[in-house]
Amino acid sequence: MQPELAAQGFKAGRDHIARLRRELALRCNQKRKFKATTNSSNDLPVADNLLNQTFTPTRPKPG
Repeated sequence: MQPELAAQGFKAGRDHIARLRRELALRCNQKRKFKATTNSSNDLPVADNLLNQTFTPTRPKPG
């Protein structure tokens, strides 16, 4: 933010700008970088059920 303000002719240090932002309750709106968390388009095999567990519930879980 400081270099942008300096380019517009507002000469101030980083701490001074931070203090003004706190006093005026201004916050920067930062863009978040998109991060893919799942790759569901794959042809990987499903692992075998080595423990022979049954994955179908017999009754609802109490809770």
